[in-house]
Parts: sequence; structure tokens; C-alpha cells
Amino acid sequence: MLKARHLLIFAVLFTLCGSVLFAQDAEEGKKKKKEKAQKEEKAPKEEGDKVRLRDDYPYPSVNSTEYKDFVKKKRHDQHDKYLDNQYSYPAFPKNQWEVGIDLGAMMISGDINAGRTSGFPIPGYNFGAHIRKSFGYIFSMRLSGFGGETQGYNWRANSGWYSTEVRDVVNNPSLTGGISSHAALDAGQTQAGDDNVYSILNDEFDTPNYHAAGQGIVYYNYSTKIRNINIEGIINFNNIRFHRRRNLVSAYGIFGVGNYIFSAKQDMLDANGNEYDFEGLSADYSIDANRKDIKASLRDLFDGTFESQAMIASDDYWIFGALDKQDRAWQYRPELHFGLGLAFKVSKRFNIGWENKVFYSDEDLLDGQRFSDIDDSKDWDRYVTSNVSLNFNLGKKESFEPLWWMNPLDYSYDELNEPPCCDTWEFGDEDGDGVPDMFDEEPNSRKDCPVDTRGRELDSDGDGIKDCDDCQPFTPRHLIEQINDCGAAFDPNKVDTVFMQPQVVEVREVAPAKPECSDVMLPNVLFDLNRYGVKPEFDAQLRTVANYLQSNPGVKLCVVGNTDNRGGNAYNDVLAWKRASEVKNKLITEYGVNPTQLSVQYAGENNPVIGGLSATGDKKGIDAQHALNRRVDFKCCMDGRMDMGRPAGPDAGRK
Repeated sequence: MLKARHLLIFAVLFTLCGSVLFAQDAEEGKKKKKEKAQKEEKAPKEEGDKVRLRDDYPYPSVNSTEYKDFVKKKRHDQHDKYLDNQYSYPAFPKNQWEVGIDLGAMMISGDINAGRTSGFPIPGYNFGAHIRKSFGYIFSMRLSGFGGETQGYNWRANSGWYSTEVRDVVNNPSLTGGISSHAALDAGQTQAGDDNVYSILNDEFDTPNYHAAGQGIVYYNYSTKIRNINIEGIINFNNIRFHRRRNLVSAYGIFGVGNYIFSAKQDMLDANGNEYDFEGLSADYSIDANRKDIKASLRDLFDGTFESQAMIASDDYWIFGALDKQDRAWQYRPELHFGLGLAFKVSKRFNIGWENKVFYSDEDLLDGQRFSDIDDSKDWDRYVTSNVSLNFNLGKKESFEPLWWMNPLDYSYDELNEPPCCDTWEFGDEDGDGVPDMFDEEPNSRKDCPVDTRGRELDSDGDGIKDCDDCQPFTPRHLIEQINDCGAAFDPNKVDTVFMQPQVVEVREVAPAKPECSDVMLPNVLFDLNRYGVKPEFDAQLRTVANYLQSNPGVKLCVVGNTDNRGGNAYNDVLAWKRASEVKNKLITEYGVNPTQLSVQYAGENNPVIGGLSATGDKKGIDAQHALNRRVDFKCCMDGRMDMGRPAGPDAGRK
């Protein structure tokens, strides 16, 4: 079985290497970002420049015509339609191939413990190469091949190689001169014939025969060479995280199928071709405390040549010759494997990876042994690799790096962040009057001056003097011709007249004229989507209405709430009523308006300023056209209308 200490050493070693590389990469990335920020700070800003937080991104945006250079010609038509808003998805980009060199450790999990008889802490090694191609942002495929060698040995002795308790044949003929019959061995035969598979494969010395040497125990060991070629599917995990344009670390899972050949040898003869004297070892192998001493004795005993063929089975999988031939040192098997990997980006063209994979097949002789002391072992042998990869991205200049490093939602985030209906600056409000610049006919109106829905400074009484400059902003119409330079007029009909007669004083009070109401120049109050709270930028409009009512105490206004056409009728009626109620309460509590001069009314979505708009919203981002319908109007209602009660319907909106 695999030795836990060796696995731990490898895990710690590669983790430390990966952490150092990642830390260096992260530090380098921070340095570059800092330098870029300093350059941008010093660079002059042109009017209209948009400040956006983005990763260092060397590729064109999908919304640019330059992106077509990174798309195959057969997909240019698709991208043209995307740029013309005739198709929802940009074309798939050209992306680079990854070519890599792999080097690492290899070990077998079987009946014999992994470990080198020389005492070196790494049981085995492997090296190979691969080529990988992305078929999307999540899935890629890889063709790879590798070769390597690994060793193992047991510190406990074993006698199952010759056991007669269960079987009538020798369990492991590679240790009995190639002879599989107990009767032949008991009759004194020491070696099988020249046509025996072990006689053929052991060309330097005879096949070991520990029965003839009079030894009942052996210490199993092996050296196995493996050559593998496989095809793999790779699932990238990091693209499930969508919060940056490109990944610096790629985590992924591996599954694959392949073919391998292997050759297992054992070190059972000394330099002179004689069997080792295993029974001469002094320490008792049945006591765990003697393990260290026994392993040291075995390392001194073994010469490390692995000259003898380990146990070999009939190879039903061999495809390069007749099935009945068994004199091949290399055995063929198909395999299935799984693994996990991490890759750390160093640059656009280079990254370092670390992978662990486990290979499964129906083979129990990878370590040259399939028997315990009395019976077959219960599990198939497996081999495990742990590799570091040096990976290079190859492709033309007009191609993206492999897509597992990219964000698949990059273009979607761009769309959400940049409304396509118009430039973002058009939704600004330079003068702060509450009217978007794209609809503002006076984009530089004075601060705190009331404006109408088109952003124009109000002249409520139409006397030619703006309300901000008018000493009497609501001069009665019949006195307009009598105003002074400040916009104020004197009305003799509203002042007591005194007639002087000798000895007699008569005071006559003239009844005031019936109050006149004009709502033509009264401003509106606009609201955010699904909101009924009044924004601070509309304080000037409310002050204008309050001044008008306080200057004309006989006037009564209906406060009419409106909505856009998004939402159901019942929902919109409640939201409209809430908006009107909020405006009325604000005028009363904050501006001192007489409550009897205001009446709450609602029209819901039935009285739009701009009609015919889509209820689903055909534009992304801020929709100023719908915004003009989300409002409260002030209308004259001198007919004594009372407040409308809350309409039936669900609770609506947020303040």
C-alpha cells in the first residue's frame, strides 16, 4: 500500500511550491495595478471619459469592431449582427492551445509497500507531455502521454509464494525457477525448460528458486516501468466564480481513459546470481518495533539491479500479436483515471500546474505480486501520479488565451454596466434640478430655482420675470400690466376705501373678487421606479407650490399621483395614491400649507406624459421616458373635491 509519509512529503512540497509561485504572481499583479493607477492619475482626462474599475485586460471588448479580429471569418456575420443588435450573442473567439511538459512522482498502491530499496524518499518518477484545447469556458480536452518507473518493497517477510494449503500449484512460479508444480519441485527439479516464459525473460541469470535454496520466506520487492497514452476531459471549476475578467488560479477536475503497458521486475538475486539469504536477517519481522532495523538490513542486502522477471499473467488484452504468446515482458491494459489539478498563471503565455491522478484497471500484478500468505489479494493494483506541469499557450497574436482563464459572463456584465440606449452622461443632471440632461431644455438653470418638467425656470404668473427674481411670483392676471421692476403689483380693490365728509365718516368694505386658480405653470414632482418618497432635488418645486398656495389662500389644488405602466392596475393605483399622500403631507408639515387647500387624488397609469411605452421595458439601465410618467401633478380643483381614499389593492412601493 502507499506509504503515508511519502504522500505527506509530496503534498507539503508541492503545496509550498505552488503557494510561493502564487504569492509571487499575486504580488506582481498588485504592483502592476498600482503602477497603472499612478499612470491614470497623472494622465489628463478628456471630457466625457468614463471612469471604470477593470482588471488589466489586453483584449478588445466584444462591443468593439476590433473584436472581429479575434473571431474566425466564418463567425464574422454573427458578430456583425450582434453589433447591430440583431443577434443576442457575440461570436465565439479564437483561443490558444496549451502545450505542456509534465514531471513528477509515481507510485503503485498494491500488495507491496511503495518505496525505493535505496532509501530515497520518492518511490518513483514519471515524465511526459500534453496538448490541451478549450471547447468552451468550462470544458476542455487534453491528449497526454507519459512514462516512468516506480519501486516498492515489504519489510515483513512472506511465505505465500509457495503455499500448499489452498492451491495444488505454486502461487508464484517467478520465485521457484519458473516451476508451478509442487510435485516437480519435490522431485528435485530446479528450473523450468528453455521454453518457459521466465526462462526466456530472465536472460542474465536463472530464475530465482527459493524452494531449492531451502528458504521458506522472501521479502517481496519490485521495480515497475509504465508507459501510458490517454485522452482526458477537464472541467474547470474557477469559471463558476464570475467576479473578475480573468482568473489567476485555475482549479479543475480530470476524467479520462487511456492505454498503458507495464513491465515488473524484482530484485531476488545478488550480483553473483544467487538467492538472498532472507532467513539470515536477525530481526524478528513479526514485531512492529523492528521495522526500521529490518528495512536498514534489506537496503544493505539488496543490490538494486532488479534482474528477475516478476510474476506475469496471461495477457488477454495484447493487441500486437497472437493471444497465446506470453513471453512478453510488457503487458497491455486499458485504464480509467480521475484527478484534480491547480494551475497558477505567470503570464498570458505561461502557467505552472500541479495535478494528482489515480489510474484504475483490472490488473493485480503491477507490483509483481497478487498473493498474500494464503490467498489472492482482494483489490486490483492502482498507480498514482503527482506532477508539476510547465504549460505554454500557443496561438496567433489575434487570439485569446485559453478560455478556462476567461470569464464567460464578461460581455454580459459589460452590457449590464453600460446601458445600450444611450451614453451614460446623458442621464446626468448637471444643474441638479431633477430633470435628466437628455430632457433638460435649460441644462444650466440656477440652483434652487423651480423648473417645469422640461427643466425650464418657472415664471408662474407669466409676467416675464422668473420666479427666482419675482417679488410677487403669483401676481393676479388682471394686474400683470401694473407690475413694477420687482414683479409686484398693487390692487386697490383689495384695500379699504375711506370717504371723508364733514363731521361724518363712512367706511365701506368692498368684497374681494372670486379667487382665480391657474395650474399651467405649476411644477411636477418625479419619482424613482417603485418609490413614493420625495427626493431632495424636488424641494424647490414644493417651495414653489407652497408659495403659490400661501399667496392665494382661496385656491385649492388636487395633488394627483401617477405611475408608469409597469405593474398591475391595482398595484399602480395604490402606488399613485401613496405618492400623492406623501407630497401632501410634506407640503403641510414642512412648508406650512393649509391642509384645506390640498386634496389627494390618483390616476395610476392612466394619464401618462409619454404614452405607448413597453410595459416590459425595452431599454436597459435608466429609462427617462418612463421616469416622466412617474410623477405627481398639481391641478386646480375649485369644485370642493375631497381626498380620495386608499384604493383596494396590494401594498405597493418603497419610500
